[in-house]
Amino acid sequence: MAKPTIRIRQYKSSDHTDVCKLFTDGLSRLIYPEGFDIQPYISESLSDDLSKIESTYIMDTGSNFWVAEFDTEIIGMTAIKKINDSTAELRRMSVSESSRRSHVASSLLETAETFCNNNMYNTLRLTTTTVQVPAINLYQKFGFKEYDRTTHGLITAIHFSKHLPEL
Repeated sequence: MAKPTIRIRQYKSSDHTDVCKLFTDGLSRLIYPEGFDIQPYISESLSDDLSKIESTYIMDTGSNFWVAEFDTEIIGMTAIKKINDSTAELRRMSVSESSRRSHVASSLLETAETFCNNNMYNTLRLTTTTVQVPAINLYQKFGFKEYDRTTHGLITAIHFSKHLPEL
């Protein structure tokens, strides 16, 4: 019997429950500054774009949403949201705790960058926080450069961008 492999594919509506759980679990397991409550952000996200992934990402030309699947389990996800004709934003990158350090995030990021190149984007942006150190390291490894920091209460957001090569 063939060994299951990790497969990156486009999101489908039957993935919704697993994607929301992956998102919630990923943010809930981070260590935040004392007194910071991540739950309002999780609730807002679940009722915003994550409640309408198809219309926000799949049906919006220049945007997309992918999942990483191992056997039949959703173990990762990411999205690209079009900002304008030359710029896109990487959003909703998350990998299950048991699948971290298995190149899942790298595969998702490569898929997203290929999509951006195919859609002629010049710049890819993203935002993460200072508590997400493995994510920061991944983005820097892929050539993203910090261009700004903003403070949201007890959390500092780091804004990164990457110039995409012309094909």
